[in-house]
Amino acid sequence: MLKLLWDPSDAISDIKQNKNHLTVILTLLVSSLFLGLATTFLLWLAVPLQKAALFGVGMFLWIILVSLYFGLATKITMKGLTGAGDYFSGLSSMVYPHFPFATGMLLSSVCIVWSIALNNQIMNFFFLGLIVLILPLTVCLSLASFYRCAKELFDTNMFTAVMGLLIVKISSIILLLAVYGAFLMLTKGISAFSFLGLTDIYLL
Repeated sequence: MLKLLWDPSDAISDIKQNKNHLTVILTLLVSSLFLGLATTFLLWLAVPLQKAALFGVGMFLWIILVSLYFGLATKITMKGLTGAGDYFSGLSSMVYPHFPFATGMLLSSVCIVWSIALNNQIMNFFFLGLIVLILPLTVCLSLASFYRCAKELFDTNMFTAVMGLLIVKISSIILLLAVYGAFLMLTKGISAFSFLGLTDIYLL
């Protein structure tokens, strides 16, 4: 798992050869935990700790559910494009690339909290420098791993891997918009979509 932070190519080759389901599940749980903690730390700056922790738990569960779902979506997409692939490959393609990003987010959130807690100009500059160094590198690692997983785990070429990832990303955006729309409907009703010209009359 930690190899994903300095040699993702080798880590992906290992999981391709060994097909260790436990390693993938453990990586998913750790990544979800890191993002949940990062959410808690960042929200703690604006809301009480109990409420921030509640959102953190929600993020932890959300990442697990979304990863499991889009593991299936990736498997279906790549199987449609290449004629090969299984759920393990799809799930690994969703789990492995997010570990570097989750690590970067956790470290960045800790830096922000410590920077505000210490309230020292020199330390603020130091922590900001760490964030500027860490976050872009982990994002680059995640994006590179995302592409590498699709290419290696499904034994396909560069173009097919890119097309598969593009399809999955578009579907994830659609899912986020649908969830956001449902949230607006629950909280504000149909008035939330008044900018589209929708009113209660049209729904009768």
